[in-house]
Amino acid sequence: MNTFSKILITTLPLVFGLLLATVGTTYHFSRTAITELAETYLDTRLAEAMKVVAHQDTMLRQYGLETIPASVAKAKLDAGQIIATSGVGKKGTIFAVDADGTIAMHPDGQMVGRDISKEPWFRNRPPERGRLIHQTPQGRHLAMMDYFAPWQWYLVASAPQREVYGAADRMKPYLLGFGVVGFAVIAMALMLLTRRLMQPLRMLTDGAEQIGNGVLDTRIVIQSRDEFGRLASVFNQMAHQLQETLTALQHREAHFRALIENSSDLIAIVDANGSIRYLSPSIDRLLGYSEDALNGRRVFDFVHPDDLDAAQGVFRRRAVDDDAAASVVVLRFRHQDGSWRAIEATGNNLLDHPAVGGIVVNARDITKRTAAEAALQQAYSQLEDRVAERTVELFKANARLRLEIEERKQTMREKEELRDQLLHAQKMEAIGTLAGGIAHDFNNLLMGIQGNVDLLALEPDLVDHSERLDTIRGCVLSGTGLTKQLLGFARLGKYEAKATNPNELVEKSADMFLRTRQEIRVVSNLEQAVWRVNVDRAQIEQVLLNLFINAWQAMPEGGTLSLETANVSLDGRQASRHQVSPGKYVRIAVSDTGIGMDDATMKRIFDPFFTTKVMQRGTGLGLASAYGIIRNHGGDITVRSAKDNGSTFHIFLKAFDGESVSACPTGSEKPRTGNETLLLVDDDALIVDVGQAMLSALGYAVIAAHSGEQAVAIYRERGDTIALVILDMIMPDMSGGRTFDALKAIDPDVKVLLASGYSINGQATEILARGCSGFIQKPFDLQRLSKKVREIIDVDHAV
Repeated sequence: MNTFSKILITTLPLVFGLLLATVGTTYHFSRTAITELAETYLDTRLAEAMKVVAHQDTMLRQYGLETIPASVAKAKLDAGQIIATSGVGKKGTIFAVDADGTIAMHPDGQMVGRDISKEPWFRNRPPERGRLIHQTPQGRHLAMMDYFAPWQWYLVASAPQREVYGAADRMKPYLLGFGVVGFAVIAMALMLLTRRLMQPLRMLTDGAEQIGNGVLDTRIVIQSRDEFGRLASVFNQMAHQLQETLTALQHREAHFRALIENSSDLIAIVDANGSIRYLSPSIDRLLGYSEDALNGRRVFDFVHPDDLDAAQGVFRRRAVDDDAAASVVVLRFRHQDGSWRAIEATGNNLLDHPAVGGIVVNARDITKRTAAEAALQQAYSQLEDRVAERTVELFKANARLRLEIEERKQTMREKEELRDQLLHAQKMEAIGTLAGGIAHDFNNLLMGIQGNVDLLALEPDLVDHSERLDTIRGCVLSGTGLTKQLLGFARLGKYEAKATNPNELVEKSADMFLRTRQEIRVVSNLEQAVWRVNVDRAQIEQVLLNLFINAWQAMPEGGTLSLETANVSLDGRQASRHQVSPGKYVRIAVSDTGIGMDDATMKRIFDPFFTTKVMQRGTGLGLASAYGIIRNHGGDITVRSAKDNGSTFHIFLKAFDGESVSACPTGSEKPRTGNETLLLVDDDALIVDVGQAMLSALGYAVIAAHSGEQAVAIYRERGDTIALVILDMIMPDMSGGRTFDALKAIDPDVKVLLASGYSINGQATEILARGCSGFIQKPFDLQRLSKKVREIIDVDHAV
């Protein structure tokens, strides 16, 4: 059997098997691809159906209808109608099965309500979204299933397998036919190819036989490039091998020489001593030297002195260790014109190479690049410095901005506080004006009662009624105390100011109040070197007493009362917050551990007639009076409290370094009589009648005037006989101040006793400063009136 037959017997079965495998593989992968495509299509249709159902459920929840069965049923029906309109292929369907296995939605209305819970494909359904095969009366179906939890629906997108795999099944006969035809064609081609492949083999056999017979000039002509062609080439090239090899070496040498001589980099060969053995022509362009000028010179003679140690170290390492990786070094070399150029060089140790015998150095001029890098680095450094400066400036600007924002916020808060304080002050001033007027009129009434009581007491027939008269005097005294509270609130009640040690006031008031209240523990923290204050001691004691009473009533089961004094200095902002002038102040703090106050109570705590006490335990004037007294002294009183956390009152009194100013002292002497002529001026008829009767009872001749104009006219006519004018301060048309000025113009030495239901404050102080002889506050009794009259008449200067 020849070689041709052997090849055919060996290869034809292999070809047939390969073709059969190809056809089977093609059919398998075609069917697999169609299955994946069908699953993707079914999955897409299923996802669209899920979106429709989810949209309907979202609409239910959006309008709050998810709990209304009719609305839910309508939504399911709408979803089913929408899904039914979108089929799956030609015969595929999308339907829904509830959790019990009943078909809830199907394009075929006869299928709705059918129980499929016992069908194997439903019992073995995937727990999550997945693929399944199920049997129907129309045959096996390929399907994708997913679960919609809100409605407990299993949505199924299904298509018949015959429709899915129809294309693949129709391919079977074509693939089989293709296999048979392909086998025949391949067999014929293989026979022809084998015959052609055998022809070069016969030619080689014939040529080998001729060479074996001594015909050495035989040439075998085979055009193919396979093994046969290479074999023929070997026979044909034997004679010319030496010449061709020599020619190739010459061409190779010319090639590498052209690369080296035309390279922009410098290529040099240096021996073990550092002497230059070869330089490429680029030496002229890089350093300005010719090749011959440097051959035999040591390379280190051209290195910058500062780089010489680094160059020698790198050279020694390369000369000793020929296996070390080539390292790049940057050195400065001297140019032919004397300048220095930055050279980047790397070397390879070929000292042991028989054709080289040196270290091959590759170098390039990087002077411009180095300068550019240096400039870039400098610019980068400058940029970093500028960025750092701008960053610092930005941080500073941000800090200033934050500070400005905080200051503006603080200013806004202070403005809000000042506005609230201004509104409160205006309200208190308006109420104070009303309270002062009421107190003034009430004092006039009390004056009438007091004067008549004193006159009745002089009647011998009423001796048996002395107790009743004393009772009336007590009522007048109580009414006078009430008017003092009203005047205190109205800031019209600073009677007698003296330089006082605040610690003494606090300790004295606390001792008096707490002597019988053992359930309260007192903690004192008083400034030892406390500044003096110029105050009316009785009024400040009244303020402290009011605070102590409030603290005691806020601690019904006992507690701790803390007292503190401290020297403080208020700057402009702090003083503005307290509505006082800047300077030195003494701060008195009264704190308790009682029930505290809420914000609503604290906002009204200083309002008059506001009280949190039960009926008949307070008038609501205590803290209002305290507020008026402190403000009348040029100070401020504030409160800080929280529910169930006690309260703290702070009193600010201006420190005093000068001499104290005091009102004229009073006494308790018996009424003093006289026989001079007095002018009594008052617009209130009751006061005129009572005053005239009281003065007459003391022995004086009394001329009555019911207005300022009438008083001026009387004094102008009879002034030389009038020893004293008793002048009311508040009168319509012509006030007491204007009347005094008119009397003073008539007689600069006129003696005037100013009388008012207000205290010695404001207008009264101004009139006294203009030369008024004295002041007496209504209501006054007979003894005080007689004493005041005699003091002014009997001396030549005002008290």
